[in-house]
Amino acid sequence: MSHLLIRYMQKLLREVKIWSSLKHPNVLELHGTIEEPNSPFPLLVSEYMENRTAMDFASRSEANIIEMVMTGSLRQPSAHPFIFFQIFEFSNGLSFIHS
Repeated sequence: MSHLLIRYMQKLLREVKIWSSLKHPNVLELHGTIEEPNSPFPLLVSEYMENRTAMDFASRSEANIIEMVMTGSLRQPSAHPFIFFQIFEFSNGLSFIHS
């Protein structure tokens, strides 16, 4: 096994240990890992996330926020409670992970 692959696997194991210990309503639970026959890397198995990935969420939120800034409606949070609630939940989970 190459040195880079060994380092990658060590980092992945560290992430799995950290993620599996996290318990928070805004952080998906890690159920474990599985081996994929066609891949040298294990797959991480978590709960199903209805809104897809964090990157998808961030890109959708960013587009919505940019539109709100451009139209001036961002100054009225009550007009967009769902977006602000999503951003709050996302930020809350991210803050927990990094604490």
